[in-house]
Amino acid sequence: MLLHQVVVLGAAAIFLLVGCAGGQKPAVCYQSTGERVFGGSGGNPALIGPAIFASLIWDVICDADKPESVYFSCPTLNMVTVYSKGDRNNQALFSVSPPEVGTWCTYANKSLPRFTTHALLGDSLTEQPSESEIANTIALFASEVRVPEADVNALGNFKAFVEKWIDRGLGAKIDGDVMTVDMTRQDRFNVLNKTVTLDTRTDAECLRYEYSMEEHDNPIVKNKILLLHDFSMICRVPSQESKLIIATLSERYVKAQQIDAALFSKYKTVVAEPFFDSLEITDSVES
Repeated sequence: MLLHQVVVLGAAAIFLLVGCAGGQKPAVCYQSTGERVFGGSGGNPALIGPAIFASLIWDVICDADKPESVYFSCPTLNMVTVYSKGDRNNQALFSVSPPEVGTWCTYANKSLPRFTTHALLGDSLTEQPSESEIANTIALFASEVRVPEADVNALGNFKAFVEKWIDRGLGAKIDGDVMTVDMTRQDRFNVLNKTVTLDTRTDAECLRYEYSMEEHDNPIVKNKILLLHDFSMICRVPSQESKLIIATLSERYVKAQQIDAALFSKYKTVVAEPFFDSLEITDSVES
């Protein structure tokens, strides 16, 4: 399981065009092919980041008012639109504000700050999106990460740990809302470049990191190479040596088939930076 595969929420559900029964006019409808997770492997279906493809089983969705199209929105994905901008999301060890720029989706029954968007969100779809269009997702999230076997007390050790974790594919084991670092090398992933630097803008001991990597042999998008871009801040929790807080903006798409090449760069500035700035660590609370 990879860290950037923990969150890919709804935007990567698999679409099928099917006919709608019971209507006088043929309508364009979308239905999932079942419970599937983009990039999941074996019994470990989570990933965080560009893979915020969550397991979804859709009912057939028909737009009765516009029988020749479907409006692609958060409710289409069985998700809700993020409207409570400015309200903080409070977790045991941290709090953060939701994104205030763009349209983002999240789950109504989930309390964790995990959001997704898509370049086609808000469009009226008249035909089945291509495999490459479905695979192009952007995710924003924050999470507690447990590191039971890593020494991250000294700043130099912390930086070395993050660099090694990226090189090995950011593996993570997920148990409910708990994410634990897995340093097992993820062979499907090839790191193209990375930077890890000290974040001097905060009082907390935090690092910034960016990377680009290739994903090969994805079990859903077969015979194609996916590119992953990740822009993140990761911080130590002073009172709890084995825990970190991570905040991430990430994108995944089929190589050379990105829908909007400018969107991720824009969101780094207008979405990720305010999201990082809003992060507050409440290290006095045990979890």
